[in-house]
Amino acid sequence: MTMIRTVPRARGPADRLAGPTRVGPSAGGFPCGLGAGVLGGLLCLAASGAVGGEKADARVPVGLNAEEQSWLLGEMRRNVEVIQQMTAALSDGRSAEVHELAAAFGTVPSAKDPTRPPQLRQKLPAAWLGLTHQLHQDFDGIAEGTASMETTAQTLARVSRLMQNCVSCHATYRLVAVP
Repeated sequence: MTMIRTVPRARGPADRLAGPTRVGPSAGGFPCGLGAGVLGGLLCLAASGAVGGEKADARVPVGLNAEEQSWLLGEMRRNVEVIQQMTAALSDGRSAEVHELAAAFGTVPSAKDPTRPPQLRQKLPAAWLGLTHQLHQDFDGIAEGTASMETTAQTLARVSRLMQNCVSCHATYRLVAVP
């Protein structure tokens, strides 16, 4: 029987959740952090097609300048952040907070966003705009549902439908930089 021993490791901010480093044959002779990182990196490269021949990205390219890309990526991050905040509030039974968060991302606030680059809408495909409009309608629906005292399960189903828009859009389109 082979024994695996643990070795204390230096701790930094990124290691808060990491356990002790394992050393031994099952770790491939590397501390697990390094061995797992190398193996994980190779697996990711292989899955992406970067090793053994590149796979073409079949998603529709959407050309945007740096300002437009920056705004759009920021908007996507804000959407993901508010979805996370809503699910956290739902898990704690804070439906009033879910209502406020969802209402702030609905169709009316979205249409009135003064920070959106003015030419952006003309550069986005019609189907993208349809998904975006549906996303904001879904935020409206979540706000309406929480106002009418829907159950947590019903609200989570609405959040799931909203996330389907995100998944569909990201599976269909990719941003490309243009001057």
